[in-house]
Amino acid sequence: MLILKDEKPSRTKLELLKMGAVYFGIELVFSLEIALTVPILLESNVSQNIYSYVYFLSPIFGFVFQPILGAWSDRCQSKYGRRRPFIFALGIASYIGISLILKGRHFGLWFGDQFSNIPIYGIALTAIGVTILDFSADTCDSPLRAYLLDSCNSRDQHMALNLHAFLGGVGGSLGYILSAIEWKNSIFSALGDESQILFVLMSIIFIFCLYLTLTAAQEQPFEIESSYDMIEGDFFGVRESDQKNDSFLKTLIRSFFNMPVELRRLFVCQTIGWLAFYSTTLFFTDYIAQNIYHGDPSADRESTDFMMYEYGIKMGSWCLLTYSISSAASAIIVERFLMEKYSPKTLFLFTFFFYVFCCVAIFYLNSIATILPFCSCFGFMLTTLTTIPYQLLYEFHNDKQFVLCSGGLPGSKRGFGIDCAILGSCHFLSQIIVSSFMSFLTTAFGNKIILVCGALFSSIGFFYIQIFVIFPKKYFK
Repeated sequence: MLILKDEKPSRTKLELLKMGAVYFGIELVFSLEIALTVPILLESNVSQNIYSYVYFLSPIFGFVFQPILGAWSDRCQSKYGRRRPFIFALGIASYIGISLILKGRHFGLWFGDQFSNIPIYGIALTAIGVTILDFSADTCDSPLRAYLLDSCNSRDQHMALNLHAFLGGVGGSLGYILSAIEWKNSIFSALGDESQILFVLMSIIFIFCLYLTLTAAQEQPFEIESSYDMIEGDFFGVRESDQKNDSFLKTLIRSFFNMPVELRRLFVCQTIGWLAFYSTTLFFTDYIAQNIYHGDPSADRESTDFMMYEYGIKMGSWCLLTYSISSAASAIIVERFLMEKYSPKTLFLFTFFFYVFCCVAIFYLNSIATILPFCSCFGFMLTTLTTIPYQLLYEFHNDKQFVLCSGGLPGSKRGFGIDCAILGSCHFLSQIIVSSFMSFLTTAFGNKIILVCGALFSSIGFFYIQIFVIFPKKYFK
């Protein structure tokens, strides 16, 4: 059986920051997508009845292929390591995706959009960019987490995950700052229009971050030996003798559907949390532009209504900046002050309750100054969903009984990479659900429905955590 060596070095904070640097870049481009995609589509005369469907295709790909890639990375024998080849490929794909979002309308002109009232090619390229970026950015998170946890010892695990969340918060903050700045009259205006300036700045930052991650640490090599004397197994929950007869996909499906009860319940909780998060944040800049500033994306480009919409998008980006800052700050606070004093269950429950409170508060507020502080709830939720579930998963994998559980098959064990990918696929499942109904709801009930959905899903998550989620026994001593 193929396994990793047990010796793992202690890592400094600088080393961990370098290893996770690409997450900074990914969150930067992801925040640009959140802030700009819906406005780009609405300004391109895409109907408000269908614009959310641009998010529909990528999560389907992700939900299907992320566990496959996670399982593949568990047994990848590349000379560059198990995780880094996937980080590199998905990082490049993320860069291509954001490039199409920022430059899609310009590329569309090359295909003839200047002769049409509706820029069909520009819309199509933007939608393709969203699909590629969403799939690649979310899928890259699983091998990146596994890369972090594979490369440091158990004492550094929690610090690695919280620094990971911190980098994401800072990267997201920078992305929202870049999208909120008025670039037309800046010193960078010589580079071209606003999208061209964002493209150049994003390219420099993202490529540098990807380089730092890929060169930060050498992954540990495989050895052919047994990590448990009592078993002969594989990373996917089947015996080697069975693997000869089972296809890779069949083996993977078995691992997914035979999750231990702890992982299954954590998977449901994670999905509910991402439903609350995406219901609100994906459409938040458009909510601010239309509901707070009363702008109209379909109005004439020179009209007051359209200018108010553009201004509202900028202010919505500043609101999302608040959540990114709170995400980075909460990652540090959780690491240094809260993890030792409070159990993961307490932190989980507080975050979901706080999210409900803030969504309700924003619903009744009509001033950007009063809305800004409550946007911090998005950051707390993001930090919680990207740290605590993976810390619990790591604790579960320290339990031999959990590792050996694969649906009752004797002589089998689970791999950390595939379980990270399974947990990460909640991103995609929640996006599929949100994108399938949000356009209908916003058309029928108005944009404020995004806050109602956020509060509703978070309330469900609160009670689900309290009743169903299983926490390791060490937290009840």
